[in-house]
Amino acid sequence: MKKLIVFAIFALCAASLCFASTETAEMAVSANLIPTVVVEASSMNFGDWYIEDDPKSATATINVTASLDLVYNVTLDGGLYDDDTYRYMKNGEVAVPYQLFKADLSTEWGDLGFAGTFVAGSSVEGTGTGSAVEYTVYGLLRTDLAPADAPVGLYEDTVVVTVNY
Repeated sequence: MKKLIVFAIFALCAASLCFASTETAEMAVSANLIPTVVVEASSMNFGDWYIEDDPKSATATINVTASLDLVYNVTLDGGLYDDDTYRYMKNGEVAVPYQLFKADLSTEWGDLGFAGTFVAGSSVEGTGTGSAVEYTVYGLLRTDLAPADAPVGLYEDTVVVTVNY
């Protein structure tokens, strides 16, 4: 009887070895990382001004957080009121011109080559680091070009910051 059990175990082992075979296939695994961009902008406030004032300056910041190595362009549109030479802040129907400059303080910041709402200025190019990159916008309120009869009060405009990638 022991011989029969040993023979049965041997036969089972041999059978499994005789019929054992393998086939393989490759399974592709992938994921597509989509570029991400977050943009934030502070307000620009020129403060109080008088008709007799020299042009007044102010700054604002734009923070762009973009995926690593993503090339992008930051544009500023013409605001609510512009004539392709100046942007304007308004109080009722009275407008006071202002300009927005890049870091070199001489080149206007706009959206030439993109939306085209303010073609007097061009974009600022950047490359994503995965962390926030800060850009400074330099503003100049052209009080020297303000109408002599400008009413007192708050003058306002809104500029849209866009990151193109």
